[in-house]
Amino acid sequence: MSGGVTAGDTPATRRAVVQVAVARLVDSRLVCDRDEPVDLDLRRVAPTLA
Repeated sequence: MSGGVTAGDTPATRRAVVQVAVARLVDSRLVCDRDEPVDLDLRRVAPTLA
């Protein structure tokens, strides 16, 4: 598999996968379960940091 750009590459021909997991502190350790369902709505707008 090549990560380079080839002739004819456009945003429409490229795909990306985003993996998301909720991180939690359990007994002072940062843990996550990558198979646990996550409520993620990318249409929500986060407040901007000033």
